Amino acid sequence: MKTTTRSLVLCLLGSAFLGHVNAEPEKETLPLMERLPLKIQKIQKELPALVQSAGDKEKADALMQKLKGNLDAKDFDEAEKTADSILETIGARAHAAARVGESAQSAAQPIPVELREKLAHNLGASFLLFRDRVQAELKVTPEQKEKLEQRLRTLLPEAMQVIQKSKGERDKYNQKAHEEMAPVLNETLTEGQRTRLHQLQLQKDMLFGPRWNMKELQITDEQEKQFIAPTQETQQKTMALMAEIQKGASPDAIRPKAFQLRLDLEAKLEALLTDSQKKQWKEMLGQPVDPSVLYGGVQPR
Repeated sequence: MKTTTRSLVLCLLGSAFLGHVNAEPEKETLPLMERLPLKIQKIQKELPALVQSAGDKEKADALMQKLKGNLDAKDFDEAEKTADSILETIGARAHAAARVGESAQSAAQPIPVELREKLAHNLGASFLLFRDRVQAELKVTPEQKEKLEQRLRTLLPEAMQVIQKSKGERDKYNQKAHEEMAPVLNETLTEGQRTRLHQLQLQKDMLFGPRWNMKELQITDEQEKQFIAPTQETQQKTMALMAEIQKGASPDAIRPKAFQLRLDLEAKLEALLTDSQKKQWKEMLGQPVDPSVLYGGVQPR
């Protein structure tokens, strides 16, 4: 599949799609005058908790004054840049705080389930292996789990910074993590476990997942063009759901609808495959698992 259309598909409904609905809308898809208030709201919510020292407060006050000056001057492009700088600072401070807390705990202290879920939702299927229910599906041994836990701890600092960035940056990091995880998986998991993990990743990402998952299907240029219309239709419906969240709708009420959109698009794209591709795709997916294994309990209505 060509990069342009593959990027379009990923931008609309990649593996992190449900994570956006679970947390917050993908702001890069919104107009500036909708993105900026959301970023300011996030700053107002998260910054105070991270201002612990006089030096932190002085730096935070300076950045907020700069943001206020941008807004007073109605320089909204510059205001967004300043807001992004503040959010990056928040991410760095949160990471530093997490590292301090981690060093104060026992090395055996498990990484919180909520954090594992957030990584899998927002950074792609490369982090799917760190979900407890996925490890249970793979029948990971205690020794394997310890090795994987150590690997996750090495990934965590960069992952916590990337998770604050745009979807494009997160997708790049997902590919990087996928490549870096390959030798770790070869050393840690059995061949059967690696095969099953790949099936679970495909079940989560579906036909609009990362390019490295789809090489075997050999999607043609004509099929690629046919994928565009249903994908764009799904994009419009997705944006409408995200708009509902921005207006105050409960994410718990929106998640099942978002999941159903994902399933509907997958069915439309599968219908565009040849009979041999459909057969091959079914074999690639393996035995289906309950969606809660992959999505943390998200179910269609």
